[in-house]
Amino acid sequence: MSQTETTLIIGVFIALVIGLRIWRASREQRIKVATIWLVPLIFLALTAWIVYTDGLTQPLDIVLIALAIVLGGAMGMYQGTHTTVRIDRQARLLYVKVRPLGVAIFVVVIALRLFIRLPAAFSAAQNAALTHAPQALPRGDTLSLISVLLLGVALGAVAGLRLYLLRKFQESDAQPENG
Repeated sequence: MSQTETTLIIGVFIALVIGLRIWRASREQRIKVATIWLVPLIFLALTAWIVYTDGLTQPLDIVLIALAIVLGGAMGMYQGTHTTVRIDRQARLLYVKVRPLGVAIFVVVIALRLFIRLPAAFSAAQNAALTHAPQALPRGDTLSLISVLLLGVALGAVAGLRLYLLRKFQESDAQPENG
């Protein structure tokens, strides 16, 4: 199989996964208030692991990643304004339906990260095939930083949306129930 065919197959697979994600995210989702921070914490752990394994531990790298997370948080809060939220206070549940614009923000950021890292992965695989020795992805380079910054934006967006949803829930707690 040629590199072009491999790239095409991976591209189609990524497009299918992104399409499935958009379709699923556009449907109403149930979120428990008690576990609202579980997904962002898992995403944070994954991001921290990628930052470490990509060798992005210089102070400037960390500052840029923190700024990307803050930017993503603002984007997530904005995404919340394009989200339909139903609240079940007694069951402490949120029913969330994200509009396509909100999903598109997240999907574009993740897709950009994939398309930035994919060529480096192909290059490492090609070198490994030529030299018959395993090749690691580049560490600490500009492409690694850009891809991790995009991941930071996505992390911030997830956390920002959860913060928006939690605020909506708390606002509903402050309002008396109509009876």
